[in-house]
Amino acid sequence: MKKNRNKSLLGDLWLIKNRLMRRMTIVLLLFSSFTAVAQNVTVKMKNSSFIQIAKEIQKQTDLTFLYNDAKVGNITGLNPDFTNTDVKTVLEYCLKNSGLTFLIMDNTVVVSPVKPTNQQQGNKLTVTGKITDQQGQPLPGVNVIIKGTTLGFVSDVEGKFTAICSRGDSLLFSMVGFEMQTVAIHNDTPLNIKMKEATEALDEVVVVSTGYTHLPKERATGSFGVVTAKELEKRPSPNVLNRLEGVVPGVYVDIKNSDMTFLYGSNRTDGQLEEQNNISMNIRGKSSFTDAMARPLLVVDGFPTDLEMKNLNPNDVESITFLKDAAAASIWGARAANGVIVIETKKGKKSGKPGTAVSFGMNIMTSAAPRFNSLPVMNSAEMIDYEREMVDKGYITRPVNSPYSAGYAISDAAKILLDAKEGQISQADADALLDELASRKAYRDVKKYLLQPAFSQQYNLSFSGASDQTSYFLSASYANEQSSTKGEQGDRFTLTSNLNFKLLNWATLRTGVRASLINIKNNGLGLSAMQPSLGILPLMPYNQLVDDNGNRVDYYRYNEEFVNEKEGQGYKNWRYNYLDELDNMDNTRKEQAVSLTMGLNIPIPGVKGLALDGSLMYERTNSKTRILENGDTYASRDRYNYATRYDANTGTLTHGLPDGGLLNLINSDARNYSLRGQLNYDNTFDEIHQISALAGIELRETRTWQNSAWYYGYNDQTLLAASQIQNPYTNIWGWTSYLNTGSPETDYQRRFLSYYGNVSYTLMSKYVLTGSVRYDDYNNFGVDRKYRATPMWSTGLSWHIGREDFIQDNVGWLNQLTFRATYGYNGNIDQNQYPFTQISLSTSNDAFTQLPSSSINFAANPSVRWEKTGVLNFGLDFAVLNRRLSGSIELYRKYSRDLFADYTINPIFGANASSSYTLSRNAAKVNGKGIDLALNGVIVQKGDFRYDAKLTYSYNTNEVISSPYEMSPYFYSSGGGSGRMLEGYNMNNF
Repeated sequence: MKKNRNKSLLGDLWLIKNRLMRRMTIVLLLFSSFTAVAQNVTVKMKNSSFIQIAKEIQKQTDLTFLYNDAKVGNITGLNPDFTNTDVKTVLEYCLKNSGLTFLIMDNTVVVSPVKPTNQQQGNKLTVTGKITDQQGQPLPGVNVIIKGTTLGFVSDVEGKFTAICSRGDSLLFSMVGFEMQTVAIHNDTPLNIKMKEATEALDEVVVVSTGYTHLPKERATGSFGVVTAKELEKRPSPNVLNRLEGVVPGVYVDIKNSDMTFLYGSNRTDGQLEEQNNISMNIRGKSSFTDAMARPLLVVDGFPTDLEMKNLNPNDVESITFLKDAAAASIWGARAANGVIVIETKKGKKSGKPGTAVSFGMNIMTSAAPRFNSLPVMNSAEMIDYEREMVDKGYITRPVNSPYSAGYAISDAAKILLDAKEGQISQADADALLDELASRKAYRDVKKYLLQPAFSQQYNLSFSGASDQTSYFLSASYANEQSSTKGEQGDRFTLTSNLNFKLLNWATLRTGVRASLINIKNNGLGLSAMQPSLGILPLMPYNQLVDDNGNRVDYYRYNEEFVNEKEGQGYKNWRYNYLDELDNMDNTRKEQAVSLTMGLNIPIPGVKGLALDGSLMYERTNSKTRILENGDTYASRDRYNYATRYDANTGTLTHGLPDGGLLNLINSDARNYSLRGQLNYDNTFDEIHQISALAGIELRETRTWQNSAWYYGYNDQTLLAASQIQNPYTNIWGWTSYLNTGSPETDYQRRFLSYYGNVSYTLMSKYVLTGSVRYDDYNNFGVDRKYRATPMWSTGLSWHIGREDFIQDNVGWLNQLTFRATYGYNGNIDQNQYPFTQISLSTSNDAFTQLPSSSINFAANPSVRWEKTGVLNFGLDFAVLNRRLSGSIELYRKYSRDLFADYTINPIFGANASSSYTLSRNAAKVNGKGIDLALNGVIVQKGDFRYDAKLTYSYNTNEVISSPYEMSPYFYSSGGGSGRMLEGYNMNNF
């Protein structure tokens, strides 16, 4: 006997609405009893069948029917004419003289043959028992079926059940998410059944989130990647991003600094996130030239956010869904071309035990300091050989001072080689000195004095619970981190609160609060000491930080003769000492972030499945950066000496700057407002038609503000700065120089208005069609409405081939096979582009006219518009061998159009000098393609031991097929980069 897979077709056993029980929606059972409450119905039909009458009763009552199609299928030609009549009377009429009877139990009508013979009656047993999981928690809603029959029973809220069966029967215990068990019955001894969780997760319990709605993965046609909290727990890192590397195919995560997870800066400048500089991330490659636009859209608890992932506590995350193609992401329209990351935080859930669930956890991690033997760096002897070659070929010469500048210093080895070449010392003396340098292993000093083992610790505490009227999740966490660079450390504190309330047993009120506080000290040199900068020598392999006598070593940044001369004239010490700099660095950053959300879901009376949902979000981030260069730092001494002029006639020094340090304060504030109204509809018709739809309107405003100030002559002890500063001043070379004394302030306000809709239709749980559209408007595209407002759309289909009868009847080893196909367009926006001209006023008069002057920073662009990316996606999901092996394979093509790209203009136009005379316009095209592959395998499973393996593979290429940027000397020197890419090349080449 088999279960009928299609309620519209004839089969053997079928339970109307049995899917509700199989998908764990067992609320109806929790409050039922074995005594059915009398229910009246009105049934007036002509020439009808028992099945048709049962469906009509079902519409008017809470009853569920259990029967055998073959046995009741012959009951036809019925003409019921009942008004407000007890259900029992109607059923007795229908089953009269049919050889069948019925029993109403737990709101379930069980239709079965008439009572057995007396001998069979003597074999009847009443078996009771209790069903629990492996932890002893009761399991309500477990199906208990007499094997080989249609008769079944269900466990109650305490996991208890009563079954009436015959001696020698077997009971089948089944529930979604648990392995089926079979127990033979020989007597009426009470049973204690412990059910094991199933080894595989069925499609029905996998839910994807788009940020606007949740839907079972089986009803989604798009490309989704889901990471659950259980998977995130496998990588204990304070930053969510660090836990995502290599987890989802098509999602590229590059951890550039593995020793820090939240110590990097977060200062947003015109939409650019510094998080991208520390952790590079993209979904299926870039769909934009500019780095500021290449980041995927981040959505947390249903709202787009300007926060970074480091502000989230990973232990608060319930799931992360990656929307990779147009059908998945098109609901986000003009901000989804680079993919969408949807994060859902944890909510309170009911558990088997009443009360509050308390969870505490801690992670402590450490790693050794970087080892230079694994880095591609020269040792001392190799560096000296290289410098010898450069000196011999004339590429390294002695620095020459000019009337306007001092030459930069050269290395110790280069100085010795030049002295020998010019005959100032003998070759033998030079070789001896070079041999001494070559014997040094000064990088050991870097590891000893500038580096340290990385260390982090994290503590998490949470409280959660739920009742019929409320649910709650509260958490707090503290994380402390120090990187492998001495002087870099920070801590983070987070709070999360998610509360849900039932209002009048009708509407649902949702509230959410997230807050984070991050303190960072960025006072390290680390490996940056080994990197050259603006002509300044790095720390060479033979340079020591501490000499053989334990004294700190000074190094010249300018020509040695020049520095010695100026120090003899009374200038401040003009040499650089790495360890002194490390002691004097004082750079701190404080970041505060808070997000408040509220939502109200109201079911619409009289329309099943229709609900009105309103929600709003307020988000604010604030950061304060303090950079202090005290009077002992090299930067302060260099600045002070540069502003000092020596009078050779009088031997006196004239100082253009006050003595002391420089304090730079940077304050930024960002606010994000969102308001949304949405209609949701979800309903099933005639058991085989399922429709889910939504439509809504969303308003969003972002505002970012920043200012900075410089305080010269600052004393950290008195907290005072110089009150009168000479600006401009005469520098060491007699030229006029200017100070940064102003307080520049930026204030950006952006507004978005969106209309959106999405619909999904499912037929017989096998065939799915989806469609989505979004219409976006943006205030900074304000000149021409045809460019300002743009619709984005998508469509898709899926076919659950594995659910077809010809597959299930003939291919038993195939558990799942689903084909998906989607196409649509998403958009993107460069928030640094404006339709109007940007002009800046000069701080000084024009050199020729001596009149006030201004310059055009950016020329007007009246045709500025959205970037658009079309995506064609084909996917195949499969599972075989009782789901011991499962996975997916996806092929896609991307077509990006109207991308912002830079191209040079003639300086004679007098515009865009601040951007090297380049214009940025919607003028480029890119075609991309790729493949995503995921394989999951259960290698070993014995008892409580399980070993899984997961393989992900992704290939992506994006070729520039049209770009206005041309080859130039600047391109060769800069290597292209953001906004500057050549036609015919892959975007990853730049």
